Amino acid sequence: MLLPATRIGTLDAFEPPKGANAAYYNRFAAELSGLQIVGNGRDIRFGYPPIGSWIHGPGDMLWLTSTGFQILQTNRWPRGLSLSDPSVDLVVQRLEALAAAPVKPAA
Repeated sequence: MLLPATRIGTLDAFEPPKGANAAYYNRFAAELSGLQIVGNGRDIRFGYPPIGSWIHGPGDMLWLTSTGFQILQTNRWPRGLSLSDPSVDLVVQRLEALAAAPVKPAA
């Protein structure tokens, strides 16, 4: 990391591909403690790369769905093959809907 953990605040990642392997996340756990991951639907790019040892940062993520959201562990994301879910407009639309009228997490 180029910055010490004390200089890094919250990091928001919207629909990121898998960023690194577990060794990286273990090494930089303090620096990445403020990482907040948001996934949308069954976005095929969120699961990239589909093979190998790369993972999303371990921990909770916000998973936006057509009926609301779920908080789940990044390794519990149910995967997907949707080519329409990577739409930033859809992410904004779903976040705005949550902000305007908070809903219960999807079942």
